Amino acid sequence: MPLTLEQRAKLEELRVSEVRLHYERAGMDNHRTVATLLDGGMLRRDVGEWLAEKERESQTIQVRAFDFARATFRTTIIIGVAGIIVAIIIALLGK
Repeated sequence: MPLTLEQRAKLEELRVSEVRLHYERAGMDNHRTVATLLDGGMLRRDVGEWLAEKERESQTIQVRAFDFARATFRTTIIIGVAGIIVAIIIALLGK
């Protein structure tokens, strides 16, 4: 049974690391409820799926941040090279 909106909201209130701790304490049976969360109404399997979603979201954010940093670095290099070229041209015109 998928998580309800209320259960998802409860998980969102907690840190992922805290949810993962409860998830691991629930044992290996995916049909077992994670009793310490929301009075035991969530199956371990469903909490595991929620954790996987959070991991994918985290990876997406990291990839976007890396792409932004790479684009910023490229722009900085281009501006630096353009500045050097302009400085050389000005120096040559001054002679």
